[in-house]
Amino acid sequence: MIELTGNTIPCADPGSGGKRICAVIPVYNNTSTIRQVAEETLRHIPDLLVVDDGSTDANLKEKLDDLPLYYCRHSSNRGKGAALRTALRLLADSGFDFMLTLDADGQHDPADIPLFLELARSGDDIFAIGSRDFTGQPVPSGSRFGRKLSNLLLKWECGVRTSDSQSGFRLYPVRLLADLPFRCTHFDFETEVLAMAVRAGTNHREIPVRVYYPPKRERITHFRPLPELARLTGLHFRLLCSRKV
Repeated sequence: MIELTGNTIPCADPGSGGKRICAVIPVYNNTSTIRQVAEETLRHIPDLLVVDDGSTDANLKEKLDDLPLYYCRHSSNRGKGAALRTALRLLADSGFDFMLTLDADGQHDPADIPLFLELARSGDDIFAIGSRDFTGQPVPSGSRFGRKLSNLLLKWECGVRTSDSQSGFRLYPVRLLADLPFRCTHFDFETEVLAMAVRAGTNHREIPVRVYYPPKRERITHFRPLPELARLTGLHFRLLCSRKV
């Protein structure tokens, strides 16, 4: 493991069609799953950055120390969006073309990573979302409704048709997004960045991906319904006010 103390990451040789791609896993208190997710991710992509968003449940640096990855840490918990924005800035400064993100809780299957790598070969402006198949998964009805409502609002706000606006399994075009004026720092960032990416002219794609949604008793989530709902309401209000009629 290489702990980052500066603001750049050494780029590996271009892999997927000459594109420089780095996987990113934002993590906050997911010590029971992060190592397995990191190990499986490294089987498919040589560059991996773990952004520790102020975890307090374990010494994450020690837990990952023997793995060939890059590691940076926020001194306190700032939110998932803040961790992704830190990664985006690091990758932009380091010359990467794409940031491939997946969650630390084991929800996403790293075996689907090659699907994103293949898509990256088709252009520098690709913004791809892994659309999760929730068939047979114990997803709360509120989460299903929230996803459908977010999909509908984004279609109205910026014209994007998406089946899973809340998926964290994504491929971001680094240079097209790094300097956009993002404001969100929590889960609302993933909605904000999708809207702003579409408005910036990225080529939006979707990839069907597998998902594991654990039973409620096993689930570790940092999503807090009331504050996140308030943030998302404010974000959608801003997007509606700024949409082109």
